[in-house]
Amino acid sequence: MLITLLSVLLTLGVVIFVHELGHFILAKFFNIRVEIFSLGFGKRLIGFKKGETDYRLSIIPFGGYVKLAGGEFDEKVLIEEDEFFSKPWWKKMGVYIAGPVFNISFAIPVFIVLFMLGISVVVPPNIAGEVKNGSLGEELGLKVKDRIIEVSGRKVKGWNDIAKFIDEHPCEELKMKILRGDKELMVGLKKDFEIRFKDLGIDYFLPPQIGDLKCGYPAEKAGLKKGDVITFIDDQPIVQWNDMTKIIYCSIGKDLTMKVKRGDEELKIIITPVEGKIPKREGGFEKVGLLGITPSQMKTETQRFSFLEAIPLGFNQTLLSIKLTIHSVYLLLSGQASLHDMAGPLGIAQIAGEHAQQGLKSLIFFIAFLSINLGILNFLPIPAVDGGQILFCLVERIRGKMISIKIQKVVTTIGFAFIISFFILVTFSDLSKTTIYQEVKKKTSEWIRL
Repeated sequence: MLITLLSVLLTLGVVIFVHELGHFILAKFFNIRVEIFSLGFGKRLIGFKKGETDYRLSIIPFGGYVKLAGGEFDEKVLIEEDEFFSKPWWKKMGVYIAGPVFNISFAIPVFIVLFMLGISVVVPPNIAGEVKNGSLGEELGLKVKDRIIEVSGRKVKGWNDIAKFIDEHPCEELKMKILRGDKELMVGLKKDFEIRFKDLGIDYFLPPQIGDLKCGYPAEKAGLKKGDVITFIDDQPIVQWNDMTKIIYCSIGKDLTMKVKRGDEELKIIITPVEGKIPKREGGFEKVGLLGITPSQMKTETQRFSFLEAIPLGFNQTLLSIKLTIHSVYLLLSGQASLHDMAGPLGIAQIAGEHAQQGLKSLIFFIAFLSINLGILNFLPIPAVDGGQILFCLVERIRGKMISIKIQKVVTTIGFAFIISFFILVTFSDLSKTTIYQEVKKKTSEWIRL
């Protein structure tokens, strides 16, 4: 609990500080007087005053603000030179843009440093799992559970080595040494074109062993536990994880009989998948049956990069995070995702706590990703966030004069009410996913039945 609390305070503190620092620096650059720089809202807890600015920590930690002189939507006859509304449209817009830009830019050096410190890379086993029908992998002679020992004379330690060796040395003739049961065999394939890894139509082996269970989902309710191995579903043998997911995905609301191996015990469990959503490669979501389980964790290793190697990786990770955030917003606005798929304050706290449990580097990665999220969301043209204020500035540029401060105040108040309502809805959505809520719901149902 303490780790979760500290991690969420650190996470929110950093991303909010970076955001407000952007506003602060541009305001100073344009000679706008900054009266307050606050982390948090409400009553001032501690702080200090330097020059014209009161730097403070306030009692409500979910947010922060920079109070600019003359930026309170007050109708004044005389506006002083160092006040916000005395500045031309492009300077005001620059101050608004700086917050989200700082959030997004902040992630780049963070990702670069993380790549230099080392990231955990999953090392899938060098065991063939899926071999697609009619694929080059099948023509090569591979079968499920074959352990690949060598590729064209190069020794293999993990699945990533197989892909690396084939793609770095594409050739028309591919040879592999494999271990099938207790026997070593050589398999080969010759074509009139260069063979690359993606052409083989193979994937690594993932055992049907449960790693984690999601609270409130059928697997937890049915009594499945971490480490359980699924051996049969409705008399169909389960060799690997994909065998299981194919059945579960197309069994929404259908009772499934599972045979489960737990240590030396063999259990029979009847379980019913609930409807859920998984992302599709082409975008959007697909409705499938879900049990609320994840596979057991595979072996990982730490991979470090030099500074020059880490720079493009940091930029690419930032770009990927931006694309992911924009796509998520699109799914929400288009109705392909719901509030239940989003994380509010409680969800962020839970995620931050989980990342903190995994280590400081994992938490820092989440902070950078959340900073990008905050930056992108603040560009949305909603009054009361930066995007809405940027829109006011653009309208001012088109009209040739500023929108009435009274109108700005009314529209911003409406936007603020919308954000608060949205905030409350997402918080309730977060609450419905928590263990405490699920337990209260269960006890209430039992009480009603009595």
